[in-house]
Amino acid sequence: MWSGADDRYDVPSPEPQTLMRHLIVPTLAMAALAACQTAPKPQSGFLSAYDGLTEQTGTIRASVRERRDDGAAAGIERLFIEPAVLHPGAAEGLDPADVALVLSEVDRQICFELSERFTVLGAADPAAARVRTAVTGVRATGQAGSAASAVAGYFIPGPIGLRAPGTTGGLAVESELVGPDGRQAAALVWARDANVVGTDSPSLSRVGDALQLAEPMGDAVGDAFAPKDRKPRRIAEPDPCRRFGARMQPVGFLAGMATGLYVPELSGTGVPKDADGAIGEELKGRTTMSTFPDGSVVYMAYGADGQFTGRMGDATWSGRYTVADGKLCLRTASESECWPYAERLVPGQEQVVTGPEGQRVVVKLLD
Repeated sequence: MWSGADDRYDVPSPEPQTLMRHLIVPTLAMAALAACQTAPKPQSGFLSAYDGLTEQTGTIRASVRERRDDGAAAGIERLFIEPAVLHPGAAEGLDPADVALVLSEVDRQICFELSERFTVLGAADPAAARVRTAVTGVRATGQAGSAASAVAGYFIPGPIGLRAPGTTGGLAVESELVGPDGRQAAALVWARDANVVGTDSPSLSRVGDALQLAEPMGDAVGDAFAPKDRKPRRIAEPDPCRRFGARMQPVGFLAGMATGLYVPELSGTGVPKDADGAIGEELKGRTTMSTFPDGSVVYMAYGADGQFTGRMGDATWSGRYTVADGKLCLRTASESECWPYAERLVPGQEQVVTGPEGQRVVVKLLD
């Protein structure tokens, strides 16, 4: 209670939540003006063709341009999802580890959606279609603004959140379905920025918004590539998308409910982890099979003594390897290279890794 000189004017003190709501709610109305559709992004040149792309007018928050040759798409049943690549200059100022997370999540969400409409292969096949994808833009999430938004969310409970203007991130992607004949069967140019007012959760990760936006992007890829009369199907066993991470991660949802923040590490982002042993121990005495974007396959046999032997077709080479500081380094008598290696490979599962030149490679640790 607040008490003045005259008890007749005693009025109850406003609760902190009520006071905060009165201060913030007017801001919501002003910020709602910023919750408009994302402006289209320029064409990157990644797609094999841009002819026939049509702007979709029914979208509310995303910019979507797409085309599909229904006859060609209807004739495609099997496809291989090539690892997504980063278009030059698309993620300036972001750490390579954050970029790798975004690329992995883009692959994951595209695989989830396409596996409900097509048969997804674990390796390239000349007789199958290919999905080519490039991340053409990543706008960083403001960490300080996200923390403030989470605090505001405590005082204004409900599904609609408030983000600080100028601190939201974004994602832009171009993807195409290429038939076995090399012709484009479908294409999508997609972009979306997180909204100041809406259901996009704040995050302390600089790519938190981009990671969350990968899910609606994957939905758009599935809708753009599959013929309209193709019904969703049951997920195959074993799950062809397992190499990209789990489909469901309830702990991430619960963490978001408790903190008001999106936490990538608890949301299934990244490749599956095998918690037993130190990173690199799983390589000893085993062989990896690596499939590169051009379809070439390299086998690497790792010994327990730090020696390795590589083979691609009839060519062989050998040297020494080390795993330290999040890198797998390979050295021969004449050259050396290091690959990012922050996650353990899981025996028997295909996983997508980023090579030293930024290429995305499908790696399987053979049993």
